[in-house]
Amino acid sequence: MINDIEISEWTVSAIDRTIADRVELINEPAFSTYTTELLRNPNKAGKKAGEEFAEVMMAIMADECVEACEAEIADLMYAVVVAAQGRGKRVAIAQVLRILIARNIASAQATPLAS
Repeated sequence: MINDIEISEWTVSAIDRTIADRVELINEPAFSTYTTELLRNPNKAGKKAGEEFAEVMMAIMADECVEACEAEIADLMYAVVVAAQGRGKRVAIAQVLRILIARNIASAQATPLAS
């Protein structure tokens, strides 16, 4: 099912918009989600990102299946972006992916595959 999801600029930006929407609701005490709770408390968000990193490494070292590792990495990426947003850094998952893609393109151009 997860592999059936099409990845596009729009789908990635939708995640960024959800986080941005939560940032807008930080000062609305009646609105509470786990994300807004982390955004309201940057230290807790940083701790959560650290916990997620540890879970990624445990999944890798425990020879967990690829899907378990991918899920943990997704949790880490989300937690890191939320932690950054909680500290006023308008980090976007879409932009992080653009950076990775640009680096990959630059690397491929710098080191073409041997014929």
